[in-house]
This record gives sequence, structure tokens and C-alpha cells, in this order.
Amino acid sequence: MGFNFNIGYNSSSLPNYVERDSSGNWYYSILDGLFGGKNKNKGFKSEQAKLDVILSNPAILKVLCFLSDTYSQVKIDKYQNDKLVEKDFLYSYKKSPNDWQTWTDLFWEHRFWLAGGNSYLYVDANVWYYLRPMGLDFTPEQIKQFSQISFSSKYKRDIQKGTFKYRNPNNSVDTLQFSKLYVFTDMSGGVSGNWLKGNSRLDALYQIAINSDLALTSKGSNLKYTQKFLVSGQHDPKDTTSRPMGDTEKDSIENSLENGRKVNATKSKVDMQQMVSNIKQLGLDEAFESDLIKVANMYGIPKDVIDILSKGSTYENQEKALGKFINYNEMPKVQQMTDTYEVILQEQDLRGSFKHLPFNLVFEVDKINNRKVELESLKIAQELGVDESIIKTKLKQIYEY
Repeated sequence: MGFNFNIGYNSSSLPNYVERDSSGNWYYSILDGLFGGKNKNKGFKSEQAKLDVILSNPAILKVLCFLSDTYSQVKIDKYQNDKLVEKDFLYSYKKSPNDWQTWTDLFWEHRFWLAGGNSYLYVDANVWYYLRPMGLDFTPEQIKQFSQISFSSKYKRDIQKGTFKYRNPNNSVDTLQFSKLYVFTDMSGGVSGNWLKGNSRLDALYQIAINSDLALTSKGSNLKYTQKFLVSGQHDPKDTTSRPMGDTEKDSIENSLENGRKVNATKSKVDMQQMVSNIKQLGLDEAFESDLIKVANMYGIPKDVIDILSKGSTYENQEKALGKFINYNEMPKVQQMTDTYEVILQEQDLRGSFKHLPFNLVFEVDKINNRKVELESLKIAQELGVDESIIKTKLKQIYEY
């Protein structure tokens, strides 16, 4: 009977799993992630490592910037008794959230950090900031306290009485209060098991990010070699009068290639080949587009919108695709945000809206055409003797008043 230990960096770790083959040999896995085993730990080692990959990966950065650019155009309106009472409510509450940003900037940052897993809003004395996740310094005990369900509001109030450290980009440290911190998660904290930190979709894209980086590096290397050539003399070993290229002739050919003359004469026939002559054949551009599609799909961006990012499309298709994407993918995120803003501002009904954006015009045309069909049907119903009260009720529904 044989024993096989798959040992990584930390040999004191307990085995992740144990297997026994048909010959009776036992296989113990202690840290198989190093060698790509069953429990390979795919993911970013830190929030800073995640941000570094986002900012250096064109496909991921393009998708996250698209999400943030779109989301930043949201308007927050105030409603009362289900009726609009004030548009752009936040601007009457305060002209800007802090000394450095507009509300548009704040919304952009909210969506950007949320796409990375978590957005951390801190509000103190009516000053609003989203904290950089890599600057948060929670103690192990604090993380543990936020890792359980509770059935009494007292538990939450008690742990929110504490403070935590926040390190600014200039390395200064602020002591902040948990009671003024509001956590938004892309995937519910109930999935991660911690109310301070939700899971990140980017972890599932980790290998794509690595492969994409390798493809970009490969393209750079190949582009460099498109400028290089291999020159060889045509030597026939069977021909006794033919001799291999010597150093003198080699130097002469290399110098003649760089002398700028249009015609260069050589003593013997030579063969010249470009080291990389067909970079398109490598499929590196197609690899980027494939990565873009995978990343966009992960964030719920449909094919029609992906085509806007990568290929372009007709105006009508583009606007309709964008409108559907906002309604089905972004509005739930807006609802999540306004639910918390209601708590912060002590308001009853705040709603996000994208009705001011151009894509709504395309839907408005469809709406007018549908209304025309409904009115024609209603006219026929009236001629057939349908009760007038029913006709009036239906008219109100059609014109939404």
C-alpha cells in the first residue's frame, strides 16, 4: 500500500479530501489549489488585487464602466401616496453629496463598487462618501459578529455601536462608526454568510481575467516580432560548389537591410521570412471579444446590448435593448439603493427613474401605437352597447389618469 501527499505551502493544514484508488493507495490533498485540484481556490487575494485586475483588463473595465455610466444617469424622485411630488429630489436635499463629487459621480461610484461585490456608503453630518473596499479594516471579531442571523433589533443596534478603521489612499487612518455605514451587496450577504461582505461575480471571472491578460501579452509579443525577419542562405549540401552562409556574408545582409536603399545585391541567393506574418491567424482579437461577451453575460447584459459594446447596431434596436436592460437588470439595483436612501433621509417613497433618457422615445412610439389599437377596440365596444361606465374606466386605464 502506498501513500501520496499533495502538499502545498502550508503543510500543517488538514487534508481537503482523501481518496483511495483500486490498488489500495491513499491520496491526501492538503493544498491542492496550487496544482489545480478539486478545491482550487479561484479568486482575488485582496480587494486591491481585484481593482488592479479591473483597471488593467480591457474587457472587464469596458463592461464595468458601461454599467456605471448607464447607472449614473438615474434620477431620484420623491413620491407621496403613489403620486410624484418632486423630481430630482436629492438636489433639493443637498446640492452635492460631498465637497468633491456630484450626485452623478456618487451614483457612478455606487455601481462600480457594487459590480465588484460590495458598495460601502458612509454618511456623516449629511456628507456622503462611498468608501474604497480595500481601505476597510474590520477586525476578525467584527467580521464574526456580522456573520449570524438575529431575531432582535437589539443585536444589530449593539454591534453598530462599535467603530472600525478606514485607511485613506494617502495612508492616513480614520476611525469611523458602524452606525453610519450602509452596505450594499451585488449578491445578498445571506449567500456569503456575512452582512459586511457579499460574494463577488468577479471571482467567477478570475480565470477569464487571467486568460485575457495572457492574450494581450501574447499579442504584444507577436506584434513585436512582426518587425523582425529571418534571413537564410539557400545552401544545398549535395552541391559541392555551395557553401553555408558565413559570418561576413551574414553581417553584410543584416547591414544592407538597414541601409535604406531600395535595391540590395547579395553574393548568393537568400530566403527572407517575417517571424510573425499573420497575426490575425492567432485569433487574439476574437479572444478579446469572447472575453467581453462572457463578462457582459455575467452581469446580465443581453446580446443586443453586447453588440452595442462590440459591434454597434441600428438606432432602434440599440435603444430598445438598452431600455430592456435597464428595466430588468439595473432597476432592481436602483430599488436596493433607494430603499436604503429612504432610511437615511427618513423618506417614505423614493424612486429611481431613467424616463428622461432617449431610449424611452422608442418605447413611447410603441405605446402610442398600442393606445391607438386599444381606442379603436373601445370604440367598437361602445358601438356594440357596452355600458358607458365601463368605457370611462377603460379610458382612464388607457391614458393612465
